[in-house]
Amino acid sequence: MFRRKTGFTLIELLIVIAIIAILAAILFPVFAQAREKARQTYCLSNVKQLALGVMIYAQDYDETVLPTQNDALVLWPDILYPYVKNNQIRVCLSDLGQPTNPSPNGPGLLPPNSYGLNELTFEDDTDYLPGPPAPAYTLSAFTTPAATVMMGELGCQDDLVTSRPNAFKMVVPDDVLNDSYDGRPSARHFTRCNLTFMDGHAKAMRDDQFYGTSNGVGNFFTDNQIPPDLWFCADPTSGRLEGNGLYAGCSSN
Repeated sequence: MFRRKTGFTLIELLIVIAIIAILAAILFPVFAQAREKARQTYCLSNVKQLALGVMIYAQDYDETVLPTQNDALVLWPDILYPYVKNNQIRVCLSDLGQPTNPSPNGPGLLPPNSYGLNELTFEDDTDYLPGPPAPAYTLSAFTTPAATVMMGELGCQDDLVTSRPNAFKMVVPDDVLNDSYDGRPSARHFTRCNLTFMDGHAKAMRDDQFYGTSNGVGNFFTDNQIPPDLWFCADPTSGRLEGNGLYAGCSSN
């Protein structure tokens, strides 16, 4: 007695494979976006925890904010470590930059770092060596704390695209990158940069919302942003107009 063979024909197998391939092409980008959204949320949590450490530090020092680097060449993440007790929050999962800066206090390279303090309001004490550092800002000096950047994702050159890994200080829009720790903001998550503000809240913003678009070295000014470093000033009304009519912004350190 003749028995009919059971199983898939070649055409049927090809159809199934084609359907799987189509589904994969549809779903994989969705999975990638979901993973990146999770990384964005994790990163936002990082800057929120670091900001909390900055505020606790200020309470311990009569409301004086910490420096980006002290006169012993210790950078702000290490100054802040006793308040956060976690070095993992220094690094965004989407930051693929490799450390390049040598350690000033020993052999090897500095550990990875994805975030930078606002250089305009957080002093670099080494700028004043061999003399004493300038007086640091106090929390009461910030007239618009909810609109003043404390820190954010960092790691770009002047074009806001090319990687500048291992930076520690976010330079304001109207200033230049003048040392290896300086950097521009990095919009790593869906063209947005995670930021925290001087009142402690955190949110993601596009570069053009708080920094401007790159039109060349030192030219990041938005048309409706006066002064150019509006989001970085402790007191935005302290800016000044130069004799040539160009706005100089808040006084820079």
